[in-house]
Amino acid sequence: MIAEIGFGTCVPGEEAPAEYEFNPEAFLQLDPDWIVFMEGGFEDRDDPIWNRLSAVKNGQVFDSSDRFYCCSTYGLIPAMQDFAHYVVDDSVPLVGDINDFDPTQSPLVADVK
Repeated sequence: MIAEIGFGTCVPGEEAPAEYEFNPEAFLQLDPDWIVFMEGGFEDRDDPIWNRLSAVKNGQVFDSSDRFYCCSTYGLIPAMQDFAHYVVDDSVPLVGDINDFDPTQSPLVADVK
């Protein structure tokens, strides 16, 4: 969805399996403005490339809690709302506790009829 609407590039690409690891040097060459993790663990990264990335230097890395791969368009609303908050406009509220989140009240879909 992110790539489809032009808000970013998904790496290593849709043709690669989910467990594929992207080459660190190629990632440094890409040098993204934002990094969205789907499974956390970025806080403990210690490889030499990681701290050289612009997104890391600028604190523009966040964990989507693995929600980008889940289920349905309805299930993607929380991930896209957090993405919108961090990457597009910080006035979009963060989802917070997913158990308390009502996707029908999301500003991303609230006015869609």
